This record gives sequence, structure tokens and C-alpha cells, in this order.
Amino acid sequence: MTTLPACCSPCTASVVALVLIVALASSTFVPLQTEPADWELKDDDLACKDHRTGNVDVLVAGVSRTSTSSMQQALQGLGYNTTHWLGYMTRYFEFISHFYVGRVKVPNLHKVFEDIPEKGALLDTVVPAMFDDLRRAYPKAKVILTTREGESWFTSYENYVAQCWLYHWTRYPLLFFLSHVSRAFRLGPLLRSFHLLGRPSGLDLDRLPELSEVFRLSDMVMYGSWQPNFWHVRNRKLYEQHVISTVPPEQLLIFDASAGDSIGKIARFLNVSTEMNPDSYPRLFDRSKLASHGTHAQIVRHNLLMIVASAATSVLLLTILVAIFLVGQSTRTRRSSERSTGMCPGSTEKLPNIFVRKDINDTEFEADGLKGLRRSSPSTASTWSGSDIS
Repeated sequence: MTTLPACCSPCTASVVALVLIVALASSTFVPLQTEPADWELKDDDLACKDHRTGNVDVLVAGVSRTSTSSMQQALQGLGYNTTHWLGYMTRYFEFISHFYVGRVKVPNLHKVFEDIPEKGALLDTVVPAMFDDLRRAYPKAKVILTTREGESWFTSYENYVAQCWLYHWTRYPLLFFLSHVSRAFRLGPLLRSFHLLGRPSGLDLDRLPELSEVFRLSDMVMYGSWQPNFWHVRNRKLYEQHVISTVPPEQLLIFDASAGDSIGKIARFLNVSTEMNPDSYPRLFDRSKLASHGTHAQIVRHNLLMIVASAATSVLLLTILVAIFLVGQSTRTRRSSERSTGMCPGSTEKLPNIFVRKDINDTEFEADGLKGLRRSSPSTASTWSGSDIS
């Protein structure tokens, strides 16, 4: 019969112990350093008084997969300081996390985006999610509503969600385990204390669970579900109608790249000049290339040092646990063997025969001149033996 190696049980026990240690320690990790109240507008009157001007001049109100990445490149070519998903995740992650969970009711958007230089432009999923709040904060900002034919948009969105690994973290359980290791042993703060990491970011390994949650919540807030279905199409249509009905016509541009709209149309709307070909328009992601393809590699590159540190910590701790279990198993085996062979614990000498009843026989009694004693009653012999030993 095939038997398992002796180390299998200690290894299994060590892995279970490692998982429990990491789970318990990481549960005390606090990923966000701010409170929802830090991002609340303290006085609603500020929405009327102080939110009349700002550094954000353009709001690209289109939902994801309506050419927002290409629009970002076009606006950068026109001289605008743009913020897309990567900017939100790296610079405004704490606010975004609180907002999507619903902990921030009236956001102080001037505080959130105060670091954006003049001539700023906001794009991607954050804009539709808080469109009305952004309109109140920046009422003079011009709005570009990127749109797309419904069926092709839904197909593109389905492909995006299917391939974007942050929607499906179970595909990379090892990466998420290393994330919890980094949280359990506070590797991020430790490496920053040695100036080996930059400022905290939403892409950090120890914030990976929150980042995955934000990706799902961004769709749930907008469509009611992160899995593409009929409600995505319906809610997108209702949202675009809301934008068209609430934004003054002189402040609104409806832009459909699939219908042939170009940079010239954007430049005329924003009243800016450009040296780019006015009939051109960048197309970063076509049907054969999705933005989600580079997301995983980008996050891995961002966290390369953290991943190595977490893996090394896991291996070191697992090795220590295996050694502890092996030593314990060896000790138990040796003691069990000593008991079964009549050895004194920790000694190479056998126990005296007098303590092993089965070794006492008539021959030994005769050799000691106690031949007659065996004829005595068993109870008498036992009593004598006890008194003699004592």
C-alpha cells in the first residue's frame, strides 16, 4: 500500500496555520486612512456660493466603452490636464472607495480635485456616477457626452467585463493571498519607512481587495449590477437622456466616434486651436484590443517589490511552521517508541524488570533464594514486592 511521506502532515498543518495567521492578522488592517466625513460638504450653501468657478473645465460624461480613453488622448492633445481611471485609483482612491459604498452623501468635490491644474478634464466611470454633483460643483464646465450605438456598446462592455481580471479576482487567488500577507505584516508601511515605496495608491497590493470592490461597485452604482445584462442598456439610455435634458445646449457636445466625429468637432466646441489633423481621432482600443488587457500587467509592475516581499515572507513563515511541526512530531514519535519498548523517557536504559510484571518468573525467585515465596498467596507476594521496593 502506498504511504504518504512523513512530512505531509506537518506541511498540511503548516499551510493551514499560515492561512489562519494571515487571515487573523490581515483582519486588523485598516486600508483607508480617511473617514467619509472628511469628504463631505459641510454646508450645503457652499454648493451655491463657492462652487461657481474651478479648475475643471470639461466633464466627459460618457460611460465606459464609449471611447473615453481615446477622448482622453484627444483632450491631452488640445492642452487639457485629464484624469481617467488610473488617475482616480492612484490619487483619489480613498474618496472613490467611500463614495461608491454610499458613505459620502454630498461630496466636497473641490476638495477632492483641488490638485488638478487649471484646464482640467474629468473622464470615465466616475463622471457618470456623480454627474449631478459634478455639475453643481463646476456649473460652468463644458460637457462632452461620448456615445455609441447600443448593441455594439453592450458587446464591447460584455467583453471588457469578461476579460478584466479585477471583476473576477478568483482567477488569481495567489495574488489575493499575497495581498492579505502584505496586509497582515504591514509590508507597505514597512517598505515606505525605508523609502522603497511611494505614496499610498489604490493600486497597492495591500489595497487589492478594495480595488476589486471598487471596480464592481462602479458598475453597480451605474447599472444595478456588475454583470452586463438588460439593465445596462436601459440605464445607460436613461442616463444619457438625463444629461441631454439637464445641460444647456451651448454647454453640451454629443460625440460619437463610431459615426465619424473627429478632433475638429471637439476643438470647435471648446474654442481651442490645434495643430492636429482636425479630421482625425485617436482610436486606442478597437474590437481586437481591450483596455483590460494591460490592467493586470500594470498592477503587477506597480507592486513588484511588494509581491516579492510578500512571497518571501510567506515562504519564511511557512518554513518556520513546518520546522516547528516536524520537531513536535519527532518528539511525539520518540516518546511513543520509548513507552512501547520499556525505555525511560530521554534515556537509553531499559526499565528495571521489577516494574515489568511479565518479566517476573519462578527462575528469578529461585536464583535469589526465594523459591518458597512463590507458594504464598498472590496478594502476599505483591505486598512484599511493594514494601521491598520502597
